[in-house]
Amino acid sequence: MNIYVCDNDSKERKAIIRHICSFYYGRNLQLIITEFESAELLAESIATAVPDIVLISVDGRETFQTAKNFRMLCNDCHLVIISNSQQFGIEAYNIQVADYIIKPVGYGQICKALKRCEMLI
Repeated sequence: MNIYVCDNDSKERKAIIRHICSFYYGRNLQLIITEFESAELLAESIATAVPDIVLISVDGRETFQTAKNFRMLCNDCHLVIISNSQQFGIEAYNIQVADYIIKPVGYGQICKALKRCEMLI
């Protein structure tokens, strides 16, 4: 399972990664988590590999546009948007996100999102 995590806040990004690792702990699964500190770096990465799941923190229109572009380039991956507000909630479902999480991100929210993604894979 190849998972990308993008959040410009290092502390938030590390917490999300810890939640993902806890969720998959003990499973017979090769888990590769790649972290990005910016949407720009995430956008550049699509040229080299296609992930199974992308968790991206959206903090404005530009970041949301990156998520939309990522969806157009990578229709088979499952997007989970993480945000401080519900501002992009409706638009997020229009690009078929697996889940939309409001910060602060908790373990239960990550579990729910990953379970949804697993059902879609």
